[in-house]
Amino acid sequence: MMTITGPVLILRLAMVLPVLWLSSCATTDTGADPWSVALAAKDLAAINQLLDSNEADANRSRPDGKTALMFASQLSDTELVARLLTAGADVNARNANGGTALMYAALGGDATVTALLLDAGARHDTKAKLGWTALEVAAVKGHISAARKLLEAGAEPDVRDTYGWTPLMRAVDTRRLAFVRMLLEETSADLCARQESGAMALHIAAASGDPAMVRLLVDHGAERDATDNDGRTADDIARSLGHAEIADYLSGEEPLEQGGS
Repeated sequence: MMTITGPVLILRLAMVLPVLWLSSCATTDTGADPWSVALAAKDLAAINQLLDSNEADANRSRPDGKTALMFASQLSDTELVARLLTAGADVNARNANGGTALMYAALGGDATVTALLLDAGARHDTKAKLGWTALEVAAVKGHISAARKLLEAGAEPDVRDTYGWTPLMRAVDTRRLAFVRMLLEETSADLCARQESGAMALHIAAASGDPAMVRLLVDHGAERDATDNDGRTADDIARSLGHAEIADYLSGEEPLEQGGS
């Protein structure tokens, strides 16, 4: 097994995972019937035509488990999502990696589609492989409107994935400044939460080299002196990665210039 060392970077490769459990590769042997062909081609117009002709099973999926409702949700096709739900599509069906239509809606970022699915009984707390929820997907993509719908429905702002990461950490790591501000100002997101390497959101921001993100977290009470499992502060991490401006700010030596990402 490959081991990645370092205070925060031990789990940074996990940031590329949000679409892996949502986009597992389908086999090419999808059959010759029109519904299978339409799903394989992601042809929403053909799916609509088949629904019109009553020749479709709304719950039939591709070999990877991805359903028409998942496609329509990701592509923010509100009308088709509503039609599929009316036709009996299972709002909580899961693909081969545990992904749901609500996770695809969070990936697409459409608040109306997200609300439609939630109103139809979609579970916001379902976890796919590696523990991802719809809110964590929205955080990685920076989709604030969809996230607000999830939070209004009761999604936990500090839900953790398999590696202990929270939506706040994911948004920090992917430099979604507006999303992080929303979480800090509108929810009880915990700045002191730690992922499995002991890193908090501030450690992750320091590693990313984003001055604006670091300043935002500190302004909202992030602990500058907190250490990870290796005994390193956010200052130590920033300095080790060459982010001298951030390191000096965190150590109290220099103010952080306005600007940044």
